[in-house]
Amino acid sequence: MNLDLLKIMTTVQPLNWTDWTPIVISTMSLIIAIGSAVLSLISYLHGKPNLVLEQAHRGKTSVVIEPEWNDKDENNPDIYSNRRYRVIIEVTLKNKSSNPISISSFKLNSLYEYNQYTQPGSEYSVEVRRSIHKLPYGITAGGRGRMESFPISEKWIKPIVTIKPYGIVQGYLFWPIYDEDLKNINIKKNNTISVNTTFGNFDFNVKLSELITRDKELKGREAWSKRIEP
Repeated sequence: MNLDLLKIMTTVQPLNWTDWTPIVISTMSLIIAIGSAVLSLISYLHGKPNLVLEQAHRGKTSVVIEPEWNDKDENNPDIYSNRRYRVIIEVTLKNKSSNPISISSFKLNSLYEYNQYTQPGSEYSVEVRRSIHKLPYGITAGGRGRMESFPISEKWIKPIVTIKPYGIVQGYLFWPIYDEDLKNINIKKNNTISVNTTFGNFDFNVKLSELITRDKELKGREAWSKRIEP
């Protein structure tokens, strides 16, 4: 055996694992800490409130309507006899977090609130064209009338509503508004819905496709000029 190699072998000290123990422990602790931080971040991101609102894109699902009324207040569509218009929007609400989200109200354009005390009807209709029209000199003419119907039934989203983790709620939102308030509603443009939840407010842009009104020859209601809560 080479004498130089033999000298090296005899001078090399055996590995002392006691000296390496603190380094190994520190390294393992660092790995565990990083893993815990990653898991905590993932848990936080999954638990962070994340509410999504999507509009339906079918016809007549995001509209402002002027519903029919009976002058004797019999069989009317809802209790808001002094409000001329109804804003109706069909939406889908998605909870994309691991915690439930409770919703107490929906506010339209920061002005009109739909909450647990709002009482929408089950069906609305609008006589957009009369079957009989008045002509000059007292002459009347007949024709084919047309009604637009909105059979909402029990499809309203009624606050207070709780959406389970990763759950979905679908239905209609509703705001009865006065004649003078129509100027605050944007037809075919963006409107804002602010959803009030247990985690704060979530704001979304929505579009109203059209304003559906009664035939202009139909008489209005005197109550429409009175801004009085029912």
